[in-house]
Amino acid sequence: MQLILQRSNFSKSLLQSMSLALFTSFITLTAGCGGQAKLESISLSPEPTELPMGVSQQYKAIGHYSNGDDDEIKPTSWTSSEAAIAIVNETGLVTAQRVGSTNLTVIAGDVVQRIPITVSNTVIKSIGVTPDSPTAAIGSTLQLTATGTYTDGSTREHMTLIPSGYVDYVFMPASTWQSSNEEVATVNASGVVTLHKAGTAKITASIDKVVGSATVTASTTTANPTSESTTAAATAAQKVEAQL
Repeated sequence: MQLILQRSNFSKSLLQSMSLALFTSFITLTAGCGGQAKLESISLSPEPTELPMGVSQQYKAIGHYSNGDDDEIKPTSWTSSEAAIAIVNETGLVTAQRVGSTNLTVIAGDVVQRIPITVSNTVIKSIGVTPDSPTAAIGSTLQLTATGTYTDGSTREHMTLIPSGYVDYVFMPASTWQSSNEEVATVNASGVVTLHKAGTAKITASIDKVVGSATVTASTTTANPTSESTTAAATAAQKVEAQL
């Protein structure tokens, strides 16, 4: 009987020792896995796409860790391999300078990440139509001009449309002009407005889906066929025809 009890106590002790060893191994393994994750790579948010000349884009650096986590980080350094094409400041603000490609070098800890950036041609961002609120007599004509402001800060009059995404001086069909009230005023492809009856009409010019407008008022005063506005419109129309 005593032998049986001793064997039972021995088995119990052995089981407890094995359980303790397994528990200790588990704790050690868990602690090793739960240690500080290592930064493995860096990406940018938003994901870089083509930046038109003159545009600035603020990027955030996202760190990708060995444990699968992704977190925003603060790099110790931001640089551009071609500052003439794009520059970057210490917070990740990139400004596109000239058409071309460059690499942003982002450094955090011992991770050095190079990320390509492409700068494209300037694009139109707004349109001003002048004169913006003209008044003229019924039967007269007015020449409106659409002036585009581009992402690089330049401006250009659009008697004709520049192809989408380009800044080359290529003459194409006139920009898209429309009248909100054709009973009062109509507008042709060159921006020449003809007034038909008393009232107002909103004249819009669109270039690459960017829209500008002017409000034209037709008065009941009889038009003079040789008025300054008529002469100016005719001259402008002749210039456009010569360019096409």
